[in-house]
Amino acid sequence: MAFLRIKPGKDLSVFLVCLFIAVLFWLLNAYSKDYTTQISFPVRYVDIPEDQILTSNPPKEIKASLNGFGFRLLSYSLFSSHDSISLSFSEGTLRPSKKYVSSYLDGNTIETQLRSVVPGDLNLVRVYPDTIRMVVESEVSRQIPVKPQVVFELDKEFFLKGKIQATPAYITVKGPGSLLDKTDSITTEVIDLGVLDKKLVKDVAVKLPAGLSSQTQQITLSVPVEQYTEGELELFLSVKESSLADSLDLVLIPSKVSVKYLVGLSDFKKINAQMFSFTVDPNQAGEGKRFLIVQPEKVPEGVKLLEYSPHKVEYFIRN
Repeated sequence: MAFLRIKPGKDLSVFLVCLFIAVLFWLLNAYSKDYTTQISFPVRYVDIPEDQILTSNPPKEIKASLNGFGFRLLSYSLFSSHDSISLSFSEGTLRPSKKYVSSYLDGNTIETQLRSVVPGDLNLVRVYPDTIRMVVESEVSRQIPVKPQVVFELDKEFFLKGKIQATPAYITVKGPGSLLDKTDSITTEVIDLGVLDKKLVKDVAVKLPAGLSSQTQQITLSVPVEQYTEGELELFLSVKESSLADSLDLVLIPSKVSVKYLVGLSDFKKINAQMFSFTVDPNQAGEGKRFLIVQPEKVPEGVKLLEYSPHKVEYFIRN
């Protein structure tokens, strides 16, 4: 088998010139014909009614199949900036419903807008999509609670004294009614506070769902951390109020309950037995049960109940 051997120097130069001429003639022959290619055009949606919000997600670009002379099509595809087309809400077929209004733009409307930006020496063959649905809703506002998202640990001998507070607790949120109906709370950005050994106050950004807006971009979190101490007290059991309680004279054995609790150092001296309530249900006696279950009815705010005893008591009905 014979191989073509190209010598360096003059022979290589001749070969490269011939190769270039061959490629040039191939390109001239290939691109002197008509071709069809697809080009994308950005879309702007205009004439949205006042006080209305576009809630659908129409395409951000239109794909158009263009036909034309090869070199012209190639230069337009590669080197020309493709102007955006404007699609008007009012030019579509309007179909109102109870909560929103739809506008359907057909292929003829889309093609008309495309022809205004496509050069006259290129033919528009087809567009995709050939129908676009735009949906608008009235913008409404609503007060929605803020839900903090925080991660933290408590140092030894410290506890959370009450709930984490958000200020403001509610923010005014604007958006389409259909989206607000599905939104029962607005969360904050997740924030890691590390290990806490004291009360912390910190500003944190709110996290709004797509399509909603608010002038309140951040809220203040208050994390009520305090060093605790353990307390213990004893109080009389109470009988829950009911129609049966009025007709039964219950004697409880024992009649008192011992309670252990955690409380912040600043509140330790303020705690007394009258701030707690533990009860039994007289209906259990009416059902003939041998014991009555003791239940915590009231615990002061900022106090963490550790344990109580007894959890059930005997009783008898005095005649």
